[in-house]
Amino acid sequence: MKQAMKSLLKAGIASCLLMGAAVSVDASAQIPLVPQELEQRRLEVTSHMGDHDLLILQERPHQVRNDDVHWPYRPSNALYYLTHNKMPDTALMVQKSGSGVNSTLYAKAYNARWETWEGKIPTVEDNRAESGIQNVRPASQFDAAIFQTINTMTNVAGQTPTIWLDLGELRGDDDHHRNQAQILAEELKATFPDIIIKNITPFLDEMRIEKSASELAILQRATDITVEAHKAAMLKAKTARYEYQVEATLEYVYREMGAEHWGYPSIVASGSNGPILHYQTNQEALQEGGLMLIDAGAEVSFYSTDLTRTFPQDGTFTASQKGIYQAVLDAQNAAIDMARVGTPYSALSQRSMEVRIDALYDLGLISEKTTAQAQLYTLHGLGHTVGLDVHDPANRNAPLTAGQAWTIEPGIYVRKKHVIASDIFKALPARQQQSITAALDKYDGIGVRIEDVVLITDGDPVIMSANLPRTIADIERHMAQ
Repeated sequence: MKQAMKSLLKAGIASCLLMGAAVSVDASAQIPLVPQELEQRRLEVTSHMGDHDLLILQERPHQVRNDDVHWPYRPSNALYYLTHNKMPDTALMVQKSGSGVNSTLYAKAYNARWETWEGKIPTVEDNRAESGIQNVRPASQFDAAIFQTINTMTNVAGQTPTIWLDLGELRGDDDHHRNQAQILAEELKATFPDIIIKNITPFLDEMRIEKSASELAILQRATDITVEAHKAAMLKAKTARYEYQVEATLEYVYREMGAEHWGYPSIVASGSNGPILHYQTNQEALQEGGLMLIDAGAEVSFYSTDLTRTFPQDGTFTASQKGIYQAVLDAQNAAIDMARVGTPYSALSQRSMEVRIDALYDLGLISEKTTAQAQLYTLHGLGHTVGLDVHDPANRNAPLTAGQAWTIEPGIYVRKKHVIASDIFKALPARQQQSITAALDKYDGIGVRIEDVVLITDGDPVIMSANLPRTIADIERHMAQ
């Protein structure tokens, strides 16, 4: 089964890369996906199950934002990954019996009132065509079907039913962290004390690490749209007065080019806000002469990309800004060069840190070439995979394989007051403190992160966001328009 998935991947990587070379984005074009791919995913999941096990995936309820307004609906990753169903009140049951697999989709049935207020409901034929599951029943039958199925399994002589659920990462008894599957597990155990509950999440996460050709095509489209949004936002920064005006430009381009949503709230940080890693206020006035850091990504068909650029708001880097920016760019390039099949991502992180340590020492911001001192300025890891989650499942210590899409996003953030207050700085000899303080005065408030999505292939790594200006010269050239 894994070999079949790999064949699909290799057959489609070339076309995905060609998409990345285009500047324009055709939002109306259809992403290639066949129901057979979803069927292969379901079969791959059941390969981890016993011969008489049951997989249950239940869609989360539509969340209420306040008394009479709902948040925009987004399906859960597991159910969407195996069915492509986008509606609330949906569930999937997959029963394995020996070598046979029986899948049933419980989907929202026609409801005139719901369609009047909320929109169209896919027909049974629509659900069959999209998911490849022929057995489609009304969602109203799901609860009864669970108990009937488990009762039948229980009555089989010598069989203790095993139920697989998407339990996610178990984080204790805090209700805030309990997902729909964990609540269902408690209900099932209360009714059927002898059943065995197992977590399917680790197997789904492992499957999602390598992207299929269709997934890569979606990610490429999301990335192409995000590239154009970043380019427009960079130009808007020259005339905007407030961060939110630049944010509005980003999100206008997303929708104008066909993205359904942002993948995560945009970070639009002007000047000294740049070193705040998850700055999301986006309300302050632009700080004259400063850098702007934009970390933003579009979501297309529930797949998110993630790009960051740091650039001078007036279009021209100062000497101090160039020093920090080039150090980060060199660290990113060194990591990208290593992004090849067989190399663990942790090795990329180590190489990127080595480059930044050398640069920080040359800039006078550290007195010794040690990771401990460098971490006063680097603050976060090198990156993550992207996909249905903007931080998709990954194993940083395993060898990279073709079809993985990673962000590579080194950063350097200079915050004088935080460095001086650190125990590491306080432990240094007075002369070293004086030298570092002089460098801090020069670079204080400069925060630089450069983030691109890199596709691992059987050959050279491919920067999926290559059309977004990245070097000092290219950024200044773009902003001179």
